[in-house]
Amino acid sequence: MNNYQTHKKNYLTIAFFLFASICQAQWKEETYLTDDSVRITYYIKGTGAPMLIIPGGPGYDASYLLSLADTLAKELPSYHYKREPLQFTYIIPDLRGTGKSKIAAGDIERKVNFKNVITDL
Repeated sequence: MNNYQTHKKNYLTIAFFLFASICQAQWKEETYLTDDSVRITYYIKGTGAPMLIIPGGPGYDASYLLSLADTLAKELPSYHYKREPLQFTYIIPDLRGTGKSKIAAGDIERKVNFKNVITDL
């Protein structure tokens, strides 16, 4: 194999991996406004039945769960239910006061409580 063919093979390999990484579904970031004017951010990816993944904590945002959901999205379709591959739409929120679901410092005690977090979901 001459030098030209080696470089051509390397460029094709790089192009393939770049194309594959671009084609992978990316997380879509969306927001909604609650009744008490808190903007909640959530991340969504995939197709199929919704699967809500709730961050633990207290105080953890969604960031640590994105890679877990990526793994689930990759592995679960190899399993089947009633002959159909398991596919889900993964939804992971940043709960009130975490990640991009910010609350003004003076409002934290008033707006971050169990009832409000459950209502947000």
